[in-house]
Amino acid sequence: SYARVMKSEFQYLTGSNEVKQYASSTGSTRIFCHHCGSNIMVIVAAEPTVLYVAMGVINGNPILPSDCHHIYVNSKANWHSITDDLPQYDEDTVEVKS
Repeated sequence: SYARVMKSEFQYLTGSNEVKQYASSTGSTRIFCHHCGSNIMVIVAAEPTVLYVAMGVINGNPILPSDCHHIYVNSKANWHSITDDLPQYDEDTVEVKS
């Protein structure tokens, strides 16, 4: 799971010197911990003001924005159950502007 975050609102609290990056595909850069390999975020070239931060690296219980939702629910694992009341979509709801 990823959170779409405005680049201007993101900052590392610690460990910014411990991350590495690689181009995982044309237009996408993955940021990861060089010690354990944990995924930290994805940067998409077509969206220069946005970062996609892996929710697994966030400490605590962040407050969800009012437009929070699930995407690609038609391709989720059969064993995974969505147990909240957030809206669910079969595709991404964000339109990328070039």
